[in-house]
Amino acid sequence: MAMDSKRNYALFSGLELLEQKGQNATWLSEFDLMTESLLTPMEGNKYLLRSVIYEGPNLKRLPVSPMKEYLFFNRSIMRDAKAEQLFEQRRADAYSILIKTEEQVYLRRASMRIREVQHREDHLLGELCIATILSDIFKRFKDITADPASEPRNFYAPTVSVNDRKKVDEFLELVSWHAMSQKKLSFYSNLLFVSDQTLNAVTQKVLGKRPKQLIDEHLLESAKTLLKYSRQSIQEIAMLLGFSSSTQFAAFFKRCEKKSPSEFRWEGDPIITEPGTVERSMTGATHGER
Repeated sequence: MAMDSKRNYALFSGLELLEQKGQNATWLSEFDLMTESLLTPMEGNKYLLRSVIYEGPNLKRLPVSPMKEYLFFNRSIMRDAKAEQLFEQRRADAYSILIKTEEQVYLRRASMRIREVQHREDHLLGELCIATILSDIFKRFKDITADPASEPRNFYAPTVSVNDRKKVDEFLELVSWHAMSQKKLSFYSNLLFVSDQTLNAVTQKVLGKRPKQLIDEHLLESAKTLLKYSRQSIQEIAMLLGFSSSTQFAAFFKRCEKKSPSEFRWEGDPIITEPGTVERSMTGATHGER
């Protein structure tokens, strides 16, 4: 995806960044800020949101994980004083919070909306849209701010220890880097110096899911992004995600999503426009093959 260096924002998946790393690395490092995010489904309609905020010089030596999402933006885009204050007074640059399904849906739709507007030639309209989305995100997720009115939410069971949460964080980080090439549980348990049984028990205790489920779900999200926003064929996407053939990829996708990759690529997807309204996005219909 070719992007215009005059913009004050840019959103990419890790795979998109890796594909064009030489072309855009220079101007992307000129942004003021970048957020790196990874969403992981949990049991009970909850999601674990893990994000890191990078500033200025740190962007130049940023390693890119294929399965994470990267939002670059300049401070000048924040037009809401309250939202800017919340952001500047954030508790930390790295955080993990647990969110509900409706919040995950909002973030996904916000991401889709940013992707929609960043392809338009009207930079001002795009920046106004992004500014609104960013302001709303900063106000919604006060867990990352120092707002005294907010209290960090904790949906973990009382039996979940700090060590278990740390081990799961390490596992999810490894998945974000290696899931496309390494799908066997033993690869991850060996790197974490635990047995397969221990890793299975820990992820089920903390997230309510087996490690294999988590690997598959991250692959599925990457597949959805590529199907909707890349020009690559389904066979190319299958190879990129580490499947031996498009047939194997299609079987995996249909098992998880109850529809074929082609059906998903060409269907509309609801995105938020103005508060209280929804429109259909047909971005995927112009990209790639059936």
